[in-house]
Amino acid sequence: DMTFGEGGHTKALLRSSPSSVIICLDKDPEAFKAAQELAVEHPNRIYPVHGNFSDLPQLLKDLNVKEVDGILFDYGCSSGQLDIAERGFALSKTGPLDMRMNPNSDSPTAADILQYADEQDLYAIFKKYGEEKNARKIARAIIENRYTFTPVKTTTDLANLVSAILPSRTDKIGRPSHPAT
Repeated sequence: DMTFGEGGHTKALLRSSPSSVIICLDKDPEAFKAAQELAVEHPNRIYPVHGNFSDLPQLLKDLNVKEVDGILFDYGCSSGQLDIAERGFALSKTGPLDMRMNPNSDSPTAADILQYADEQDLYAIFKKYGEEKNARKIARAIIENRYTFTPVKTTTDLANLVSAILPSRTDKIGRPSHPAT
């Protein structure tokens, strides 16, 4: 399980395949802690690893694992990350605009990137990772905001900036949706 999160997929695998042995990888320290707790409940079946799946070949080598039967990825934020305002993922809750999978890392926060990236880089981020059709408009608004108002530092700051420039949206079944999501 290369994106352990809260362990839902791993727990289902444990139930459905009583002989399975699972490597539980996540770069989020809280997810790693949850994997360690699950390993205590399932000795010799769960091997928690704190790291990034991009390092998988080396991590498997370090564990002396030569082959695996399957690899599970569930990309994106876990519900736990979205529920905690301080993680900065949920635009519906006011919190620092962090958005790092590992909040203890030295990597820049989302607020840092919005403050220092140029317009083309912001556009590329929103287009590639957010699949946002209004990526250029949002990038331009962030750049203009730097010189007009205060920096975008919180989830609410970002949500307000985006909702000021984009019309309200509806989801696939017609329910109202915030333009920043």
